[in-house]
Amino acid sequence: MDQLVRLDPWENRVKSSFSEIWHESHVSSHSEILLQRAWKYHRDCCRRKRKEVKEFVARS
Repeated sequence: MDQLVRLDPWENRVKSSFSEIWHESHVSSHSEILLQRAWKYHRDCCRRKRKEVKEFVARS
C-alpha cells in the first residue's frame, strides 16, 4: 500500500491522512485495488485544484 506512487511532500502528507481514513473503514484490509483507485482519483482531484488556484492567482 505504501508504494502506490512517488509523491512530493505535499501529496505525501495528504496521502497518509487519506490512507488512515481508508484503513479505519477497513477497506484497505480487503481491497487494496479499491484503495489505489480511490487514491488515484483523489490525487488527480488535488492536481486539478492546485492548477485552478495557480490560474486564479495568475489572473488576479
